[in-house]
Amino acid sequence: MRVSKICKTGMFTAGMSCLLVAIASAQQTSQGSQPGLVKPGQSDSSSGTPGGQRNVNNNGNIQRNVERQPGGQASGDQSAENQGEQMNYAMAACLLDNNKAEVELSKIAVEHAKNQKVKEFAEQMVEDHGKMVDMLQKFVGAHEPTDRRSQIDHKINEACAASMRKELESKTGTEFDACYVGSQIAGHMHMLAALEVLSDDTSGELQGMVKDAKPKVEKHYAHAKELIEKSDNHQASRASSKDRS
Repeated sequence: MRVSKICKTGMFTAGMSCLLVAIASAQQTSQGSQPGLVKPGQSDSSSGTPGGQRNVNNNGNIQRNVERQPGGQASGDQSAENQGEQMNYAMAACLLDNNKAEVELSKIAVEHAKNQKVKEFAEQMVEDHGKMVDMLQKFVGAHEPTDRRSQIDHKINEACAASMRKELESKTGTEFDACYVGSQIAGHMHMLAALEVLSDDTSGELQGMVKDAKPKVEKHYAHAKELIEKSDNHQASRASSKDRS
């Protein structure tokens, strides 16, 4: 299988870009929400809100008091918890997009793959990623992010999946097989990198799903590489036989 460049990189770009954007956004939001010091002469935008009361410390800096909830719990802790939950939903929504795309593309491969091993691999992708879709849909539920940035990420994912679908549908026979399997190598390689990041930047139930998914993704990645290598060896053997004849 000679893998065309566009097929080998197609799912790479369709992969986890929105996850990395969401992580960066959440980290910036979290950092921006930390109670900090306001230098003399600077305005404190929170001064008009409960918990925005300011005191001058011994160094001459103006410091905001943190509003305490009943029982002494700081409101900042609750805010950080809410931000963590929103980040989890953003991560899950993006993973959901990509797993849906994986199922859709693999269904095309089940129907059109020429090589039986490739067809069986695609069937496994439909099954495994279909299960992940079910879990992620249940997790996200009614909490699908609706902010503008998440909507743009969703549109990008859909556009990438549509582009890859169009590329696959334009090919037949061994060229189709090469395109599909090549995209799987690139896509799963990128997914593994994303899961490494998400295993530290998510929490709770989603973190558990991410960690459970990693061994399966590693297996898919290895399987796809094996398919390419076996096909390349087979083609090389046939070419050698033709040369000798």
